[in-house]
Amino acid sequence: MKIAGLWFMTMIWWLVLSGHAPGQEVIQPEHCVNWPEGSMIQPVIQPVHLEDIWKNAMVFHPKIRIAQIDMEIRQTVLESSQALFLPKIDVEGQWERQEVNLDHPQWSGSDLDGYKTTWSGIAQWNVYAGGGDIAERKNAWTGLEESRHGSIEQTTNAILEILERYGNLLMLWKTLEHEQLELKRAQGQLERVDASLKQGIGTRQELNNLLYEISRTRERLNDAQNSLFETSDTLSMLIGQPVATRHLFYPRESHLPEMEILPEMDWNEAILNHPRMRAAVMRTRQAELAIQQARAPFFPRVDLQFRETWQGFAPNAPEDSIEANEPYLRSYSIVLRQSLFSGNQDQGALRSAILNHQKTKVEENLVSQGLKQEIMAVLHSLRIYQNTLATQNSARRQAEHTLRLHTALLERGQGTRNDVNEAESRIAQINLEHYKLEIQYRMLLWKALSYARGEQFPDVFERETVMNPANRNSDCDEYLTN
Repeated sequence: MKIAGLWFMTMIWWLVLSGHAPGQEVIQPEHCVNWPEGSMIQPVIQPVHLEDIWKNAMVFHPKIRIAQIDMEIRQTVLESSQALFLPKIDVEGQWERQEVNLDHPQWSGSDLDGYKTTWSGIAQWNVYAGGGDIAERKNAWTGLEESRHGSIEQTTNAILEILERYGNLLMLWKTLEHEQLELKRAQGQLERVDASLKQGIGTRQELNNLLYEISRTRERLNDAQNSLFETSDTLSMLIGQPVATRHLFYPRESHLPEMEILPEMDWNEAILNHPRMRAAVMRTRQAELAIQQARAPFFPRVDLQFRETWQGFAPNAPEDSIEANEPYLRSYSIVLRQSLFSGNQDQGALRSAILNHQKTKVEENLVSQGLKQEIMAVLHSLRIYQNTLATQNSARRQAEHTLRLHTALLERGQGTRNDVNEAESRIAQINLEHYKLEIQYRMLLWKALSYARGEQFPDVFERETVMNPANRNSDCDEYLTN
């Protein structure tokens, strides 16, 4: 059994050191693309800048596109509401067969039996409609404003979503690089332990621990690779690219873009200027105008009307009809209409409008409270991340001190290579965690800035990232292109 066990452990050790197992080699240069050469899947890697993703998202992102279409719809409604204040012109035509009982003494010898054609031109202009037309016009304008605020909010949400996905790309590629280096370090340590075993110095437990560590590192590598594919697929959908099975985005930036310093400001004012809040205010205003529209049927409607009528008559056949050269009827009238009974329809519409206004007021308060809670949560998270980053800086200094100590002991022959490797691995792990925390911290800063800048946030983002992109890995462009 001992011989079989030794043979089994030797085969595992040989597989670890051989070039057939996935996740061993690092493509050079290391800071560009670190995809394992021995992986089962070799993807097509597409290098992208955050600027490229943002420009495509402005065209293809579904939320932005929906918001743009909604604004076009509201603009069309506003333009069509102008018709409420313009005269209405209609043309009426009537053809009829008129029969007269010529045997009746009253109509004996009459020439009214025949075909009659009547044409009328009608011009009508509403003078007063109980204020419903004015309220409808204002409602259309308010709806356009609500749509504009909603479009800005959707653009803001798309920016934050893209920053999150791009930040995930950065962290996943960094994790992939870290795990490959850890795998390489563990493999080198495994060689040294195996050599020690052959000399009768090391222990089998050390070998087993290293094999388990290498297995766990490979699992983390696979997890990072799968997450990279998922994040790339999500970004592909956001920017309108077809989702490909073997397609990966590689970020050319080394960090998320830096942003302006978060300003000191009155967050209550920030809530009032946030596009979500302003859209809620516009919805409440629309509900108020809807009440005015619902009250309009309770007031008389006054119209001015002008009508001219032409008539032709033929005693024999329609084609013999001769149109009159002059209108035989011309009328000017003032039309007054007042609804007296509509089956409780008008009262029901008014009651519904009042209840809807009460509902929008409650929703407006909910939006205000929700924004306040979101802002407080972001500011609280920022403080936590700041404290965590400071703690990590202290831990990194301590780990660097430990590494220097073990290195000095090894040089004097008093330490072991394992102690040095563990210290190096600890520093690498702290650096990875620090990098991830910094990415997440910048995400939170951008989110906090979106609350602080309100409707100006998309312009700030475009100015800071698209117009002045920072932290690009331009030295990788030639390598990635080739």
